[in-house]
Amino acid sequence: MRKVKIILFLALIASAVSYQQGYFDRLIKVYILKEKIAENKNNISTAYANEVITVHDATIHVTSIKDDSAVLTLTLKNRSNKTHELVQIETEISKQVSFFEIFTDGKTRELQQVFGIPIEGFNIVKLTPEQHFAKINNIKDHPKTGDSISLKLIFSDKTEKNILATVYSNGS
Repeated sequence: MRKVKIILFLALIASAVSYQQGYFDRLIKVYILKEKIAENKNNISTAYANEVITVHDATIHVTSIKDDSAVLTLTLKNRSNKTHELVQIETEISKQVSFFEIFTDGKTRELQQVFGIPIEGFNIVKLTPEQHFAKINNIKDHPKTGDSISLKLIFSDKTEKNILATVYSNGS
């Protein structure tokens, strides 16, 4: 029993010294910081697409006034560790926007319509005519070079992101 009392007494002295020197405060701060970091990591993985996907260089390339279609190019950057998928684009100049992917089989390039563009965690996806792109069909009221066209990007988690795309015309 005497040994137990001595051990408890020493533990109390050690606790008092630790408390005086601020060890407990530091331990509590470290614990709280670790909890906040873990919470933020969870928030990143569960964040909505419209919060973690950034869009850059959105452009609409119109080949001629006679053609009623255009190609939309842009860069999508995913700032989370979760894969998000772009499933639809709405625009004021057309009701029909389709996604395509280019597949290369040896020397042959094939164009195939896809119904979504996945943006993997912490990755960048570029919609360009070389790999993935969006084609705007049945354009009404042809935009002119330099016009800004509003686009609504819709993701698989039902979130939306509104952006502006600049028009570039390659012909007349």
